[in-house]
Amino acid sequence: MRKIITATFAFLNILTVILLLATGYAGHLSPPEHPVLSLAGYAFPLFLCLNFAFVVLWIYFRPVWVLLPFAGFILACQPVTTYCPLNLPHDPPQGCIKVLSYNILGFNPTAAPEDTPNPILEYICRSGADIVCLQEYAPIAGEDSLKAVIDSLYPHRDTLLSRGYRLPAGDAVAIYSRYPIKHKEHISITTKGNTLGVFVLDIGGNDVHVINAHLETVGLTMEEKSHFSAMVHGQTQRQAMRRESENLMRKLSESTVMRAPQADAIAEYVSQHEGERIIMCGDLNDHPLSYVHHTLARRLTDCYTASGCLPGFSFSYHSMFVRIDNIMCSEHYKPYAATIDKSIHLSDHYPIYTFLLPENEGK
Repeated sequence: MRKIITATFAFLNILTVILLLATGYAGHLSPPEHPVLSLAGYAFPLFLCLNFAFVVLWIYFRPVWVLLPFAGFILACQPVTTYCPLNLPHDPPQGCIKVLSYNILGFNPTAAPEDTPNPILEYICRSGADIVCLQEYAPIAGEDSLKAVIDSLYPHRDTLLSRGYRLPAGDAVAIYSRYPIKHKEHISITTKGNTLGVFVLDIGGNDVHVINAHLETVGLTMEEKSHFSAMVHGQTQRQAMRRESENLMRKLSESTVMRAPQADAIAEYVSQHEGERIIMCGDLNDHPLSYVHHTLARRLTDCYTASGCLPGFSFSYHSMFVRIDNIMCSEHYKPYAATIDKSIHLSDHYPIYTFLLPENEGK
């Protein structure tokens, strides 16, 4: 009986390792060619937890078999460390540039009474960031009450609006910068209304290309998000659960297919400016093991993977927990202390910030 139980657990552990690898490396698949399989990465946390559970089981049941789940972790090292980095904390050295990226939900005008300073804007002013990239930007009246403070902190500000739209209906990205903005440009993409652009800053006499990205959203309505939350908490009947699951899979696959060429467009821009200083910020609307993330991380350093710790969910709304907000940089910078800041709860996203040490400062 002991041999049968051991063999059964071993088989299940092997199956878990196979699925851990399959979901962990699903981001290598092209979404237009494999729209459903490319979504497998969303299931990676499940098999990561199951494989860890087998570590505990084997330690108490048959210690020698613990090598099996450990082999799974070794084979899946790249997706494991991407999804859940375990970097030791390091204080950023002198000379770093602090970069903040934040999807601000249009400054969430319901977060403060009319004619009072907007708390999201106050947070930005307190952040101490040198460069602030904002997604879902919209002008607000509260900005006037803090204009003197903003002008002193960020004398250089600009926006880019999704082509074919006008505020407030269109999607816009914005930058607040302590450094002069030399020019801006769109990166051409096919989109339902999202924005992708570049602001070129003059930092110490060097051109720094700051890409501000808000890639295609999944497009779930508030009602659909509520249905998803109900499913997660087991409050949905079986028939309705199947219907809602199919709808969710359809929208996820459709948006994933749209984001793939958008990520390719960013990668192409980075390739065209190879050797130049690049910082990429934004709401990618895709998880760390997606095709989008994989495509960009091959050319740029993911600051959170390189210097953050734990999964760092930047979006946690209606029981959806995922890191979709990112800061990446070219090899000209070394990232420190990348953090998802959960001290502010006024948007459906949390801000992400990091400290970048220019290469010449590290020599």
